[in-house]
This record gives sequence, C-alpha cells and structure tokens, in this order.
Amino acid sequence: RKERRTLTEEEKEGSCTIKIQPIMDDITVSQLKELFQVFGEIESAVINEGKPRFSYVNFTSPDCARLAVDSGSFDIGGQMCKVSLTKRRPPASMEGSPCKVLALRGLPSYVSQDELVPALQAILTMHPGFERVSMAQPKDSFSVYAFAYFGTVDQALSAKNALDGMDFYNQQLEAKFSNKQSHHN
Repeated sequence: RKERRTLTEEEKEGSCTIKIQPIMDDITVSQLKELFQVFGEIESAVINEGKPRFSYVNFTSPDCARLAVDSGSFDIGGQMCKVSLTKRRPPASMEGSPCKVLALRGLPSYVSQDELVPALQAILTMHPGFERVSMAQPKDSFSVYAFAYFGTVDQALSAKNALDGMDFYNQQLEAKFSNKQSHHN
C-alpha cells in the first residue's frame, strides 16, 4: 500500500475541489450539494464508497472551495466530517469544441467497469449514431469517466443534450464534448 503524503500549500493553491470525510452511508450526492452550495456554485460531486466512505465536491471557483474549508468541520447526518482542499487539477468542465466524441463524467467509482460498460451501452444505444463506448484509464481512484463515439457531430450534440445531468447510479452524469485532441481529427 502506497504511503500518503501531506499536500503542500502550493499543490492545493487554486484547487476548486474539497474532500469530505467520513461520510455516513445514508448521505447522498444531492444532500452534499445542497449543504455545500452556500459556499458557491458546484460543478460536480461524487461519493467514493470505500472504507471510510468519503466525497469530493468540485466548485466552479477556488475561492468557493477555500471558503468551505475555512468554515471548519461539518456535522453531516450526525457525523463530524473533516473538509480539506485537494490537489489542484485542470477543470473537468473544460469542454472541447463540438466533435463526434462525448466525455462522460460523474460515473460511480464503486461500480466495476464490467458493469458500467453494459449500463452505458444500454443508455447510449437509444441515441442515433451511437457507435461505441470506451472507459478511460483514470489517473486517480475517484475520477471514472468514459468516451462515447457517434457517427456525426450533430448526433453527438443531440446525445449530449439528452445525457447531460441525467441520473446514473444516483449520481449526475456530465456529458461534454471531448477535449482530447485526437478526438477532433
């Protein structure tokens, strides 16, 4: 098991993401969003079903994340939870220009890829022009995402509009045009 090191202030500087732990089993993503929206606009939130159960909340601004952390610990469902800044990452909402490939984010990290792929295919095959779905290789354990390929840009746009914000495994699916350069060729 890899030993965890404490992040430096420089690594946290500009982070829009907070980590909340531990999270009780009956707390939902919607409840977390409702609780933390007082600090500013929330881009996304996920709950990691590990032991201990914890959550990441991504704000649209680093100032909002800093406000949440500076407010101290939170009583969430009767459990005192620690709130901390995470390492600064490029914004997940960085959307590419329209293309035939959608990046699907907000996928649950606690569901195996063997289960996710067929579940995504079942939803995506309802959209004209859908060709295939592939899981991305995450660099970290909490960001699970996939790419959905369509025959035309218009078909991808139609699917994007229908999928963005859809409830998927009790989490909000985020559908954006891929910003990977290879998907624009």
